Amino acid sequence: MGESSSSQHRESFKLERDDPGSFYRGTFATIQANTNRRSFTKLEKLEPLTGQDNYMTWAATMRHIFRSLKILSIICDGAALPADSTESERSAYEDLCEEGITVLLQVVSSDIIKLIVEMDHPYKMWTYLREQYYRDTAHALVSQIMNLVSL
Repeated sequence: MGESSSSQHRESFKLERDDPGSFYRGTFATIQANTNRRSFTKLEKLEPLTGQDNYMTWAATMRHIFRSLKILSIICDGAALPADSTESERSAYEDLCEEGITVLLQVVSSDIIKLIVEMDHPYKMWTYLREQYYRDTAHALVSQIMNLVSL
């Protein structure tokens, strides 16, 4: 495929962030979204997320994968489109979100899939998984104990 043909299949859109989980104020990043979608990343060798025991390794691995797929800011930071986005920008963004959801559903255990499958955005899924399985502070420990008590 020639350069002009390749560029016809790409759409770019701008992401602006103004705070963690949204956009950095005044900063734009251009993301290229191939409308024919790139070839699938092989995920079958990855150990699925099963819980707190493997969360740290799983999350670090997923961040690398998301970075290579150019969807890290959408999945992990909650990057969203500005209100004045064009139709092609919205379409490209939705494609990237769907790719993120597809990847996430492939790399978690069947028990965890049941907890996130109805969520409509990959950032919601990522945030939920982090809240449930990442533990590094006394507050997180208290939260985990409260979850157990409420069962």
